[in-house]
Amino acid sequence: MVALKAVTQGLEYGLYVFSFSNRTSTRWRLVLALALWLSYVVPVIISNESRYFNPARSALSFDIQHPEPLCSVRHMNGSEARHDSFEGYWNEYLAFHHRMILPQEKGGIPQEQKRFLIFQPSDDGLGNRLQGLLSSVVLAMVTQRAIILDWQATPQCNASFTDLFQQPDNLVWDLNTTLPNYEEQQAYQARYQLWYAYCRSCAIRSPITPNTPWSSLLCDSDLGIYDTSSIVQVISTHWYLPVIQHNPHWRQELCHMFPEGGKNAFEILGKKLLRPSQAVQQMIDSVMERVPDDVTLIGLQVRRTENNAVGSGIEDSFLSCAAEVMEEEEDKFLEAWRTGSLLARERLTAQRLLRNKKGLSISSRTGYEESTIVQRGRTWMRDDIKRSSRPSKPKFAYYLATDYRPTRTHFQKVLGDRLFVLENTFLPHKSSAPSSNVPGTKLSGTIEFSLPDVSDDTSRASRPSHPFASTSPSSSSSFITHTEAVVRRNSVQGVQIAVAEMLLLAQSDRIIFSPYSTFGYFAHAFANVQPNIVKRDGTCIKRRSTQPCFQYWFGFANGGTTCNIRSTTEMSEDYDCWL
Repeated sequence: MVALKAVTQGLEYGLYVFSFSNRTSTRWRLVLALALWLSYVVPVIISNESRYFNPARSALSFDIQHPEPLCSVRHMNGSEARHDSFEGYWNEYLAFHHRMILPQEKGGIPQEQKRFLIFQPSDDGLGNRLQGLLSSVVLAMVTQRAIILDWQATPQCNASFTDLFQQPDNLVWDLNTTLPNYEEQQAYQARYQLWYAYCRSCAIRSPITPNTPWSSLLCDSDLGIYDTSSIVQVISTHWYLPVIQHNPHWRQELCHMFPEGGKNAFEILGKKLLRPSQAVQQMIDSVMERVPDDVTLIGLQVRRTENNAVGSGIEDSFLSCAAEVMEEEEDKFLEAWRTGSLLARERLTAQRLLRNKKGLSISSRTGYEESTIVQRGRTWMRDDIKRSSRPSKPKFAYYLATDYRPTRTHFQKVLGDRLFVLENTFLPHKSSAPSSNVPGTKLSGTIEFSLPDVSDDTSRASRPSHPFASTSPSSSSSFITHTEAVVRRNSVQGVQIAVAEMLLLAQSDRIIFSPYSTFGYFAHAFANVQPNIVKRDGTCIKRRSTQPCFQYWFGFANGGTTCNIRSTTEMSEDYDCWL
C-alpha cells in the first residue's frame, strides 16, 4: 500500500509538470485529465474493502418492501368500531373527561384513580405548538387521561390560548381551573415528564435510539406512559399523531377513530378544538368578505425573515408555481364538465362558497348551513348548464401572507386587484410629524401611525385605513411608508395576526408555502388540502399528503426502535418533507 501511494504521488507530480509544457494542446489536456482521474480512481478501487451485510450491527428496521396503507383490510380484519365517526369517540371522551376532573364528592372519579395528561408546549413558534397540542389530545384519549392545557406565554408566542381561540365546547382543560394550587400538590411535583422534541435534522443533532420516548410511543402498549403516574406532562411541538397511529397495539383503534389512515385527522381535530377568538375572527372576516364567491382562491405564504427563509430571487417562483396550480385547476374543472360529472362540479362550487360566505364564519358553520351552501352550489351549476353548453374558465384570486413588506409590495404590483391581504400587519414608522396629519394622504415624510386594537368590537369602517388595503399598484405610493417588519410576534396582537394569517391561508382552495414552515403545515392540514411547496432553489413540488410533515420515520428505520414495523404508504408520503 505504501509503494502504491508513492507511485501514484509520483505519477500525479509528473503529470502536473508535463501539463505545463503542453498548455496549447487540447488533446493533451484531455489525456492528462483522464490520466489524473484514473490516478485517483484506481488506488481507491484496489484498496477498498468488501462490503458485507452485518446483521449484528443492523437495526430492527422497517420492512420497506411493498408498503401498504396504514388501515389496510389485512390489519382491520376482525375488529369492530365502537362508533361510526370521530364524533362518537369525542363525545365518549368528553363524558370521561368530565368525570375525571369533577371532585369525587360531586360524582367524579375517586381521587386515587384520577389520571391527567398535561400538555405544555415548548418555547417554539405557534405552528409547532398547535401540532403538539392536537397530537396530545389524541394521546390523552387513547391512554384514558384527562387532557389539561398548560399554555404558557413565551417570547416565541406571547399570548394566552383564549387570546387566540375560543374555549372548546364542553371541554374544561385550563390547568389552574382543573388542578387548583397544582404546584403544591405532591402528585404534580412527582409528575412523569415526556419530551417529544421537534427536530428536522435529528440524525445529526439528536438521533433516535431505542431508549428514547419515540420508541415507546411507537412500540409499547402503554405508549411509554406508565399508569403508576397520576400526572404525566408532555412537552412537544411536533405532529406526532402518526406515531400513535402506527403503534401495533393502537393501530385498529386509531383507524376506526380516523378512517383511511387519518388523511384528514388534523382537520377534524383542528376544527373541533381551534375555533378562532372574536378578535381573530374579525380579522378573517375583514379579508374574506371582499373575496368574490366565484373565484378559486390561491393562498401564498412567502417567508423571508426567519429560519429557512427564501431569498428575494425566489419570490417570482411562487408566481410561477401559482401558474402551474391555475393550469391544473382549469384542467380539473374542464374535465369535470366534459365528462358530465355534475356532482363534481357541484362540489367545486360548494367548496368555494363554503370558504367564506356572508355571515358564514369559520366558527359558526353547521351541518345545516353546509347543506344549504351545497344546494346553492347545485342550483348555480344547473343554471350555468342551461345558459351555455361551454363553461367559462375559472376565475382566480390570491391571498398573500408574508413577513416582509417589500415582498407584499412586489406581489401587489404584479397581481393588482386580484391580491388580497390582511391589513395592519406591518409596523409603522414613527417620527415627530404633527399628529393632525391623517394617514392615507400624500405626505413628504412619515408620520406616527397607531395600530387599531383588533380585540375590540369596533367595526372595520371606523378603523384607520391601512396603506395596503387597496390592492391597486398605482395607489401604494400615495400612502405613508411602513417599515419592513411585521407586527411584533412577542405581542398579543402579533400572535393574533399570525393565527388569522394561518386560518386565511386555510380558507384557500390551493395553498403554496415556503419550505419547512409549520405555519404552512398548519394551514394546509387545517384545510385538508395537498399543498405546493416552493423550495429554496425555486422548484415547485406538490406534497402527496394533506397532513403536517413527520420527519422521523428515517430515524425509526435506522435503529431507533425496539420493534419491527412494516412500512406504510403514509410513511412514504412524508419523504417529500426533506426535499
